[in-house]
Amino acid sequence: MKLSQDFIAIVVGLLRDKGQIMSKIYKYIIIVSCAVLTVFLAVANAQNDKSWAQYIQTADGTPLAADIWLPENISQDTLLPTMVYFTRYWRSKEFSPQKIQRNSVVNFFNEAGYAVIIVDVRGTGASYGSRAGEFTLQETKDFGAVFDWVIKQSWSNGNLATFGISYAGNTAEHSSFIKHPALKAIVPRFTDFDWYRSLVFPGGFRNKIIASNWGDMVWAMDLNKFGVGEGMGTLEKPVILGVRPVDNDGDKTQLAEAVEQHKNNINVATSLRSVEYRDDKKSARSLDDDITSFVTPFRFMKEAEEAAVPAFHWGGWGDSGTAAGILARYSSYNATGLYVIGPWNHGARQDVNPFKVKDAPVQPSQEDQYKQILAFLDPYMRTGSKAQENLRELRYFTMGEDIWKTTKVWPPQDTHNQTLYLAEDNRLSEDKTLQKSGSDGYKVNFEVGTGSSTRWSTQLGGSDVFYGNRAEVDRDLLVYDSEPLESAMEITGTPVVDIYLSSSHGDGGIIAYLEMISPEGIVTMITEGELRFIHRKISDEAPPYVMSGPYHTFERKDAALMPVGDVEKISFSLLPTSILIPKGYSIRLALAGHDKDSFLRIPERGDPVWSVQRNAEYSSSLSLPVISKVSN
Repeated sequence: MKLSQDFIAIVVGLLRDKGQIMSKIYKYIIIVSCAVLTVFLAVANAQNDKSWAQYIQTADGTPLAADIWLPENISQDTLLPTMVYFTRYWRSKEFSPQKIQRNSVVNFFNEAGYAVIIVDVRGTGASYGSRAGEFTLQETKDFGAVFDWVIKQSWSNGNLATFGISYAGNTAEHSSFIKHPALKAIVPRFTDFDWYRSLVFPGGFRNKIIASNWGDMVWAMDLNKFGVGEGMGTLEKPVILGVRPVDNDGDKTQLAEAVEQHKNNINVATSLRSVEYRDDKKSARSLDDDITSFVTPFRFMKEAEEAAVPAFHWGGWGDSGTAAGILARYSSYNATGLYVIGPWNHGARQDVNPFKVKDAPVQPSQEDQYKQILAFLDPYMRTGSKAQENLRELRYFTMGEDIWKTTKVWPPQDTHNQTLYLAEDNRLSEDKTLQKSGSDGYKVNFEVGTGSSTRWSTQLGGSDVFYGNRAEVDRDLLVYDSEPLESAMEITGTPVVDIYLSSSHGDGGIIAYLEMISPEGIVTMITEGELRFIHRKISDEAPPYVMSGPYHTFERKDAALMPVGDVEKISFSLLPTSILIPKGYSIRLALAGHDKDSFLRIPERGDPVWSVQRNAEYSSSLSLPVISKVSN
């Protein structure tokens, strides 16, 4: 994706501001983050009878800024279904000189006969109010007032749908929990079903990209510091002055009042510094909870089922834990809708199929993705249309085989687990060893990482996911390789590792990378998983949703340091995948104790040394969900 001059201006302006909150080391990440916003955010409005910006009052009287876009070529008596998009990244921007343009997504839905409304959520953009955190119950309840306003409009047919990617995808899903009768469908794309496991603390490791960089970025946006520019610019290259005020706020008095209220927002980066365990952050468990509590979808499965709003969920094999979230939803509750997982980065803007070249065009294209969305929506949104009954299926893409598949059950039929054991000479063996002793030492290398284009960095704006040839990096890891495959192997599902090890330190963690090695020696990342040692306890409690592999609560009550020098079992899941590994390739399990590019160091000081066991008593292993072996 090429960066627009508009968004480069944002970054340059921010970095020029003497009061900047960001350090220049974040410049690249900010640029990438800004670039993704162009996909959905309306760049400006023309004040006329087809598009305008105004405030909509919430139940407690807080004004939310909204852009309303109606199709240009409709008669006054035409009744429209409405797409609603709730964002915390500015619903639109103010330019100098003024730039009037509808973005491609607004155009798409307008041309299809839909109204589109884009709303700054409470405490962001030009909306009033302050934020006690991200995804609060208060924010979710605000959606109802917007829905009430829409269905009262003369142009509304009374049917609404919410949609979005990332934050706006999460709000699209959360909107269904309030059970508003006008909400007929939702399209949440690349969202976080379980905030702790899938994004902010995968395996208990602190994701420094989200916890720090993203938090600082949105704090700057809430203070309207993300658009400071100099010079007048041109029509081709306008200067972004900041978030756009509503139409009747010519002197920006209301905008200034709103931004002043934003100063009471909780800084995400600051607040997350006090979070280490899942229960350090107060999660809402019902609509009756404290309005400042945090909304995460797996706590609201009951509300989702009761609302029965048809959903079209999207996730990517290369995007943090979004694919795991899709599978957890599909397996945990019986809800109408489509669930799709493709070979994508965050937002499905890039094809991450490792068998394709780095810049291969994404399939399906962005336009075709929205055609699929429209085909899903129309039966629910058009008055008199016959909705699809009992629609519930999962579509997923198998990389290497390059085939889209559809299933009604997960794991797919004919799945079986194939276990490979860690063996001497850095091998993966199908046979469990009978040797009474055997271990491998490893001193954790805190200088290794996965680079700047990973499944974690893509969350900051849909940037590319590309690991390249891992052969050199793996020289600093503890690796185990299988023999070359005698036939192709399809791995579809969630791999699990059971590693027995002792450590010289009570705290620390292990990262497991599942990779493949070509006959030419090129090492390619497939997926990964991680677990901080203090969370190694496997809970005997019922998990809050269906998950593959061992259940770790990540709560304070279950955390404990490892006894130094004692062998402990570290069992955890990797993120799911679907890939056909060709005949002649080898499978590699690479073990690390740190990823400097993605996570904060554990422990903060010291140089842990492991002893990884591979003997008859402690048989460390890798379990793969295998569909079939196909001869090539």
